[in-house]
This record gives sequence, C-alpha cells and structure tokens, in this order.
Amino acid sequence: MQQCIAFGLLMGVLMWRLTFRKTHFPIHRSSQDPVERRWRLRHHLLPAGQQANVDVSNRSEVEQSFADLGVRPLVPSQVPVRGRRRRRPIPFPARQRVVAIVSNRSGDGDAFANLGVRPLLPSQVPVHDGGRRRRRRRRRRHAPPPVEQQVSAVVGAEAANHTSADPHGGTSAGQSLCSPADYGSGRWERASKPPPYPNMNCRTDRRDHHGFVWRPTRGECVIPEFHVGSLNACLRTRSIHMFGDSHYREACEALQLRCSLARPACTFKVICHMVLRLVPDFHGKSVDPALLRRLQHGNPATQILVVGTGHHYGAKKRGMANKNDTEVEAYALRSVNVFLSQLRSLRYEGLIVWNTYTPRHFVGAEWDQGGKCTFASDEPLDPHVVLRRRSSDLYGFGEERVVRFWDGVTDHIARETSGQSNFLINNITWLSLLRPGSHVANYSGKAGVKWDCSHFCHPGVPDTWNDMMLHAVCLRSNV
Repeated sequence: MQQCIAFGLLMGVLMWRLTFRKTHFPIHRSSQDPVERRWRLRHHLLPAGQQANVDVSNRSEVEQSFADLGVRPLVPSQVPVRGRRRRRPIPFPARQRVVAIVSNRSGDGDAFANLGVRPLLPSQVPVHDGGRRRRRRRRRRHAPPPVEQQVSAVVGAEAANHTSADPHGGTSAGQSLCSPADYGSGRWERASKPPPYPNMNCRTDRRDHHGFVWRPTRGECVIPEFHVGSLNACLRTRSIHMFGDSHYREACEALQLRCSLARPACTFKVICHMVLRLVPDFHGKSVDPALLRRLQHGNPATQILVVGTGHHYGAKKRGMANKNDTEVEAYALRSVNVFLSQLRSLRYEGLIVWNTYTPRHFVGAEWDQGGKCTFASDEPLDPHVVLRRRSSDLYGFGEERVVRFWDGVTDHIARETSGQSNFLINNITWLSLLRPGSHVANYSGKAGVKWDCSHFCHPGVPDTWNDMMLHAVCLRSNV
C-alpha cells in the first residue's frame, strides 16, 4: 500500500515537471534570446512583477530593447493580472469616440502627454445626436439667407450715420428698414459721408450734393445705401435694365459707375436703354421696341426692368408740335395704359420697378426762354416750411401742373397693378422737389450750354433714387 502511494506521488511530480517546465525550471536557451523572450511576452509568461516593473515614463532607456523585440511597451495599467481571464474590449459604435475627460488639466497633463493622448474638458466631449446637427448645418449652408439678413450689414452702417441726426431725439437703436410705401414723404438730413465717386456732370461745382440722406416720415426707418456685398447676395447674377429719358439715364450711369469702382466687383449687370416716351408715336399702339423685346424675349427670372418717363411729352418737345396741354396729357396717359395692357397680354412675370416723375426747377421762364435756377442755398427745403408758403417756392416755372398730373398717373398705376406682386413703384418725386439747389444749373463746365435746371448733379440725388430702387427690389425678391 505504501509503495502504491509513493509511486503515485512520484508520477504526480513527474507530470507536474513536464507540464510547467518552461515556467519554473531553467530554460535550455539563454534568457536574453530574443526569440524566447518574444514568445514569453506574447503568452504573458514573464513574472507579473517584472511586467509591472517595466517603466515607460523614461522611454529613451527602454525604447531600443522593445524595438529589438518588435513589441509595443505596456503601461502598468495595461499589464494583465495572473489568474484572471482577460476580457476582450467591447467595440464602440462608429459615430462615438472614446475621450479622456480631465477636470484638473494641470495635474494630469504630463501623464496624458506621455501616452500621446490629448485630454478634453467636459464641455468639449462630443455628443452623438444621430447626425441631426450635421444635416441642419448642411441645410443652412445651401439655403439662401433671408432678405432681411442680406441687408443687415448695410442697415448697421447706415444707422451709425444717424445716431444724432434726428432733431426729435431719435437714435439708431430703434431703426428698421423702410418699405417702398414710405418713400413718398419725408425730409432730407445732413450726414457726414464721403462721395462714392468723383463729380461727373457738375465739374465746376464745389458744393456737397451727396452729404444728405432721405429720411421717410414713418418712424425711424432707414433706406440702406449702396453696399456691394449685400447687393451681390440679393441680386446675384441678375441683370437690371433701366429704361427712360436722359433724367433716368443719369441714374443708370451713376449705378454703373458705382459698380465699376466697387470692390469686390458687382456680380449683377446694369444696362441702360434710352427711351424718350413709352409709346414713340403719338397715335401708336405699342411700347418702345427696346422695351417690347425685353418683355417678349427676356428671361423674367434673371432680369429686372426699371421704367421711368415724363419729360418728353411736352408741347415744345420733339414730335409734339401744335399740341396743347390737354392733348399732351391724354397722350401720356394713353402711353402708360398701352404699357400696362401689354404687360397683362404678355403675362410678364418678371419684376418691374416704376420710377415716378423727376421735377424741374426753372425760375422766371421756361428752359428755352431764359429760365434759370439761381437759388441762394443748396440746402434741401424744409417740407414743413414749404407747405405753409406759396407753391412757387417748391415748383419751378409751369411745373406745378406737370407734377400734379404725373402724381395722378402714379395713383392710376397703383390701382391698375394693386394685385400684381411683381410691380413696384419707386416714388422719387417728393424728395426731388425738395432739392432745387442740386441741379446742374451752370456748373456743367461746357461752353455755350444753357442753364440746366432739370438734371441733377451726381453724386447726389440720383444715387438716392438708386438706393431706394435696389432696396425695394431686395425686399421683394426672394432670391
């Protein structure tokens, strides 16, 4: 019996020696053999104390030895504990990230730097929202901004110029954008601003015709001035076709000049068309051919038509001989009706802006009878003072009837187009009436030229016409 027990013990020792020989008994190869050491590291057969004592805080000393073995060094927290089963790491979803959050960056910064990990503050941890934030950002990137935001930069710059200009104590804090319905009444106020371009048609005039802004009567609303960035965002690559006589052509040329000097350059185009009368023939039944081509063959989505008329229907104008005032007014009204009827028959859906009549200020006689415009001051007239005095202070010679007639035509156009969202009226008559001292007069610098009390100096009043027109277009156009 004792022999059987001894034999069993002997066999148990032999089996134990054969099973755990590589771990607890001297190995046949040298302990510095890289092949043997790599095998031991792969199977975690180094003693736990030796594994834990590997110091990675000083990488320069152990870097070469690990490189020789072809293994990556482990930090103490990554050393597997003997006797426990290693758990495989659970993969995170693709959109989530494992981040290290530290509340005290100064204390743990060195440890994270040694591991090559950039610590994040708790507020910097990304939150997975299922991609909703990315989709919202993509929609904002491709959707056009609202029109109110497109001109916000211009409003801020314009409002800064009027912080102390209101005599009633208003400031720029409560200012808002004006609508085209507010253009018809208001007052001029002086503003300190440089001219946008050199003097063009009043070469010998040293007066400042540009240093005023038009303030409509309603509240504290502001008409934004020319700002190329906001206008490019609004108009993009559209074309502005401006039709009219020489009075409206000077506004078109002023806008072209501002675009040529703007930086960055204007993305939209401005084209001028000389049209003396909407219907060239006294008995005609069609509008001017240039305007008709735009209505028939132009692309309504990419063009804006700006139309103005009124100065070449007089009895002394070319082609209007032997016509009295009543016949002239009937012809002018018939021309407007032909224009409106052709818009309806062609079903034109593009945007159209109607510029109202621009008054003259001849004093003493008509333009061909020695009339002049010698005013004591170039300051704008005060509407409250003018309306309490005689009308000759506001209107030029024989101009009161003409202005009142075209005011009636404007009311007629407003009634005929009341249901059309693509038709705008840019009322520039009243603000032009209050600027009799801003005409070219005798400052053109051309020899033998009579007094010009009809056209305005620019830079000056025509730039305000353009600012009002562009602002109305950007408010109406949802681009």
